[in-house]
Amino acid sequence: MTPNHSLCTAAMTAGLYPMCSRWRPACLISWRMRTALIIEDDEFAMNVLSAGLKRCGFAVVRAWDAIRAREICREAKQALYLIVCDVKLPDLSGPAVMLETVQLQPSAPILFTSGTPLPGWSTGDLERLGELERRTRCVFLPKPFRISALVEAVHAALCGRNRRPLVAA
Repeated sequence: MTPNHSLCTAAMTAGLYPMCSRWRPACLISWRMRTALIIEDDEFAMNVLSAGLKRCGFAVVRAWDAIRAREICREAKQALYLIVCDVKLPDLSGPAVMLETVQLQPSAPILFTSGTPLPGWSTGDLERLGELERRTRCVFLPKPFRISALVEAVHAALCGRNRRPLVAA
């Protein structure tokens, strides 16, 4: 039994990892085939997100800005299983980056993170988010967050459970 397997099993047993028929923790399928891209410019947030996703069996690829994120999406040999993206990046907003990357990785659900609540986002970012929601599953996780909230948000992104639009149509 690998450490990832036992951590996810313990989390499921404790009820922290809700299950649905369409998804199982990556470590129980084949963790090497389940890659998550994290696009985050804050080192602390990047490390927390990375540790949380790795604990659940994901292989993690990191991008500190939009340019690197595009390169990773373009060069990926396999489809990304999940993209986690900060809303405020130094070179481009998260929703703007995702509109570009969703063309390269159309099947990957998106988990946005931000210390700014949705009503505080720019009008342009809210419009982009609305466009993204028409193309793929999007979930928002406000910062700061607990690892259990991250796990729930990942599950919601992958399963589409408890899904309500982030932006009113």
